[in-house]
Amino acid sequence: MSAKFDISFANSASLENATAILLQVSGDGGPAGQAQVDPSGVLSKAVKVAGFAAKSMSVLDVLAPQGSDADRIVVIGLGKPAKLTAHDWLRAGGTAAAQFK
Repeated sequence: MSAKFDISFANSASLENATAILLQVSGDGGPAGQAQVDPSGVLSKAVKVAGFAAKSMSVLDVLAPQGSDADRIVVIGLGKPAKLTAHDWLRAGGTAAAQFK
């Protein structure tokens, strides 16, 4: 039986009772959308503590982030931007889906 996901994209969406999934490339300052889902800057500390370097298909999972309306923030590493392929985007989707087992 396959899982069914309710996925939506919006410039401003309610994060209440939601999981925010962010994508980050290696060497970047932070994932796009971080300011919107993490107004308190919890991710920056979690990245440092966990040693998260955004290597390809690596995952940083932050539960109940302080100051965020999201219940959970998942950051998926994409690796080096110059090496990304179409297959890597498919793998990132699979990595995201695997977080909901």
